[in-house]
Amino acid sequence: MSSTNSHQQFSRKSVAVAVSAACASVPAAQAQEQFGIEEIIVTATKRQASIQDVPMSITAFSDDDIVREGFKQLEDYAVRIPALSFGTRHPGGSNVVMRGCAVSGIAFSDNPTTAIYLDEQPITVAGFNPDPRLVDIERVEALSGPQGSLFGDASQCGTLRIITNKPDPDAFDAWVDLGAHSLTEGDEGYDVAAMVNIPLSEGKAALRLVGFQAEEAGYIDNVLSSSPVGPVYPRGGVGTFDNSEFVEDNVNSVTSKGARATLRWHPTEDWTVDIGAIYQQREEDGFGDTDLDESFLDAESFGKWEQARYEEEDFDDEWYQLALTLEGKIGGADVVLAASYLDRETNFRADATTYLGGWQERYSGKWSDQADPYDCFYAAYPCFAIYDFYPNQDPRAQVFETDNTERTSVELRIATPSDSDSRWSGIIGAFYNKTEGHSHFASNVKDLDQSGTIGYFPVYGSPYPYYFGGAHFYLNYIAFYYNCGTGPEYANDCTDPVAPSVNWWTGVYDDTLKQVAVFGEIGFDITDNFNITAGGRWYDIEIDRRLQQGTLVGGLTDYRTLGRETECDGPINPDTGAKIADLCYQDSVSSSQEDGFVPKITATWNFSDNALIYGTYSEGFRRGGANAAKPRSIFGRPPYNEFDSDLVKNTEVGIKTTLAGGRVQFNLTAYRMVWEDIQIEAEDPTPNLFTLGIVNFPEATLDGIEAFLNWRPGNDWNITANLGINNAELSKSGTLEVEGAPIDRSAEKGTRLPLTPDWKGSLSIEKYFNAKMWNAQPNFGISVAHTGESVSSLSGIQSVEFDQPVREQGAYTLVNVRVGLDGETWSAALYVNNATNEYAEEFYNDRWAQTRLSVNQPRKIGVSFRKRF
Repeated sequence: MSSTNSHQQFSRKSVAVAVSAACASVPAAQAQEQFGIEEIIVTATKRQASIQDVPMSITAFSDDDIVREGFKQLEDYAVRIPALSFGTRHPGGSNVVMRGCAVSGIAFSDNPTTAIYLDEQPITVAGFNPDPRLVDIERVEALSGPQGSLFGDASQCGTLRIITNKPDPDAFDAWVDLGAHSLTEGDEGYDVAAMVNIPLSEGKAALRLVGFQAEEAGYIDNVLSSSPVGPVYPRGGVGTFDNSEFVEDNVNSVTSKGARATLRWHPTEDWTVDIGAIYQQREEDGFGDTDLDESFLDAESFGKWEQARYEEEDFDDEWYQLALTLEGKIGGADVVLAASYLDRETNFRADATTYLGGWQERYSGKWSDQADPYDCFYAAYPCFAIYDFYPNQDPRAQVFETDNTERTSVELRIATPSDSDSRWSGIIGAFYNKTEGHSHFASNVKDLDQSGTIGYFPVYGSPYPYYFGGAHFYLNYIAFYYNCGTGPEYANDCTDPVAPSVNWWTGVYDDTLKQVAVFGEIGFDITDNFNITAGGRWYDIEIDRRLQQGTLVGGLTDYRTLGRETECDGPINPDTGAKIADLCYQDSVSSSQEDGFVPKITATWNFSDNALIYGTYSEGFRRGGANAAKPRSIFGRPPYNEFDSDLVKNTEVGIKTTLAGGRVQFNLTAYRMVWEDIQIEAEDPTPNLFTLGIVNFPEATLDGIEAFLNWRPGNDWNITANLGINNAELSKSGTLEVEGAPIDRSAEKGTRLPLTPDWKGSLSIEKYFNAKMWNAQPNFGISVAHTGESVSSLSGIQSVEFDQPVREQGAYTLVNVRVGLDGETWSAALYVNNATNEYAEEFYNDRWAQTRLSVNQPRKIGVSFRKRF
């Protein structure tokens, strides 16, 4: 094959670019020269521009990159973005972090610092983000640093954007993808996807349809294990059991399916209308984390990909999005109106046997120490614990949760024409968002309702009567916990008992968020080579939150039926037929409102035809709010009943150079971000009471460098490399105080922020051969991605129920290798991902009292085939 033909084949393969670019124009011919690097168009500034003309650090993957590299989900491409890190906790949880803005790997109620957008709509959920499957995707953009002026709340430290392909009215197109893979330490999987683009009226209208179904192979084994060791019953004692009923290999297989339909219509030459619908469902048969042979399971000996679970686990994530986008011109101005609606429901079941045991161990005590009914809760002998089961009963535990989120977003933008010759440019926009969330969490103990030991007990100092008989003190604890009694000083009436149930804790959470914002930027070319752009965003946010928590409510045994119809309705007293008093529930209702402004200013100097530098000052915010807390909690009263928004102040400088006739790009960005009034989720230090709330801590500093090199040494070669170095730590100490007295919740200056590696880098080499095989061009690719050491949590601040040490998550290097053939209408590839079978410690999860470790896939060998029509 001639050199020219080889270039034509290779030029269809875009190169993933991570750049620190500038506003000044670069001649278009530069990117189109023979052997030059292909131009990528992005919309990071809410308008189309070459990635080399955008004054910010961006990593972008094109459609061809995504297909060639086999990217399907966040975990696949996150290692190739130097500014991005993430913590995965099962079930279904992921924290996406840009430039180190994280204080916890587990987020129950704190707000995210990095926004995720699907086309024009934010879909971010704190610690529980949806993961759109990358099928027929035009582009993925990762925007580093605060994007608050254009993308608003949650874009405090960066924004991750996923842009779908749109219909083409000018030509028919279709393809089918087939794939299969096998894991060396696991099972087999498959992947099927298809797309068809149908012109309905030449040049006027088209319909694009996409569908997929895939199964990711499992690789975690649930191995035979005896009952966990607890403080009341030692191994081999009363209540001993095992998990033989649930022993299975490769439990964490994942099935995904989805579809997308988009209609594009050009009613006039100046206007485009897009109407789209997206549906996706993801089902996990088990969880992809392992157990450590410590704590409750210290007598076990687990392998790298093994766990011990005593109840069934699964996760289901189903969502759909409806979108309408109008784009055109009014009076010479570019206008975009985008409206989207997202509806998402998730359900999970998880084994909580060690979680329950952790509560028992945490609050064990002795009779002689009793000062109130709480102290017998989960107490060791001579008090009785929730493991107070007689022989042949089974103290295993399981949690259930269902979450539903509905989000409506509308944005209007008006911009100066992109092809204008004026020295002035600008964009102005308005944004509206309403998000409604409903969650119901239940923690159950198997056969708890059959134990015959549930009731009040007249311990010393208790004002509560005795019910049912037996020696279980759980309801005395409940009465204390929810400020329950018969006098005016009590929050609830406790004159009636609660019917026995398998449920020992339940929480119902309702949140409504409304946000309006106005944003804009104005740019001016002071000279032909120097530009100043300034802008900002004004926002107004209102949040309403309702919390109901309690326990021992009959009937809440199936998480798929939990919902609004069951919330807070107590059982019926079988003796009187009357509704039992809501002993178990205490409402907490809170509201908050705030408004503010975040600015941005950028100066760009194109000091030669092939080199430019920029400097930016920008701010990013994360909304504040009110804590919904139990009556006795410090988070239910000033000053901790509310928390302020926190602010990131970012200063960065960047340089971009294009050398060797367009064959080399080298880009470098250096930044310092000061994070003020950091929102940290912490545990209430009040004795004998567990609850979480958000507080503001003083300050952290995040310093870093992001570098990118793209080298095209010849027509058939392409080499890319990137590097991210990040030092993220607290720059001021902080201590939680109650009435002026410091308490045991503090973090010291110099404490490292979690999740973000100290450095991260990747190298990718592509080679296309000047030969033909089966009338197709052979190619070869190898990528090496290194992730440095990180820590799992913030030392000194406890944001989960059980104190666990800060874990160091070791560095790891992943190597992917691929060989392929590219024909005119087909392509095929054989690939090996994680070729060295590296074992990556992705995240240590302390959520369950027994530490669980999320790990990566072992070596994956697969084939893929695409046929175009």
